[in-house]
Amino acid sequence: MFLSLLVAWLIPDVPKPIVEQLKREKTLLVDVFLREEKEKYQLIHSLFGGGGGGGVTRGVTALPMGTGRRCDSCFQASGAD
Repeated sequence: MFLSLLVAWLIPDVPKPIVEQLKREKTLLVDVFLREEKEKYQLIHSLFGGGGGGGVTRGVTALPMGTGRRCDSCFQASGAD
């Protein structure tokens, strides 16, 4: 049992060129997702961050998820917070 696990660990199931291709694809996919999130952020910020929305902008999070911060300029127009 131990010997078969050792041999399975030493000899990869997936050829190296395929592993490299998968890494490249994953990197490209992450880049696409980051670009889309950046575009969404810019759109939201241009719609709600520019001012003049009254109470409409209240509670809108304009920064990408995971930052844990709000966009303070979104709240300046209404004078809230």
